[in-house]
Amino acid sequence: MAKLGRYSGGRMKIAEKTASFTVSVPECGTLFLINPTADTTITLPSAAAAGKGWWIEVMIDEEDGGTVDKDVNIVTSDSTFMTGLLVAADGGGASIGDGTTSDHVVFDEGASTSGEMVRIVCLGDRFIAHGFIVDATDTKFHTDPLS
Repeated sequence: MAKLGRYSGGRMKIAEKTASFTVSVPECGTLFLINPTADTTITLPSAAAAGKGWWIEVMIDEEDGGTVDKDVNIVTSDSTFMTGLLVAADGGGASIGDGTTSDHVVFDEGASTSGEMVRIVCLGDRFIAHGFIVDATDTKFHTDPLS
């Protein structure tokens, strides 16, 4: 049996994005690096199509290391609600997805910081989002997209 070698062991799929896009089911396991040039919407597949165990990660990646230049919205395609927890580093608390109204995770222009990251996992009928953020008033679960 041939060895795969170190160059491919444990590598993560990475996709760099600067504009709105819809995540496809085969993109499961991808880290999306977001450096938006305009307000950006990331649309998830339906929970039913994604299926139990499907997941992605989204990270703000401003190349200058500062705050995000435009609003970034993660939204479900079928109005499936999200639950989860976004833990804030500033000690100001967290954002909690309540599962009955939260169908967006939003990163606020000029406030959310490069390096903030959210992992979204599908349980087959809903999504759970967990992440590390700087301030829970800037990056949070929300009922509507920012614009």
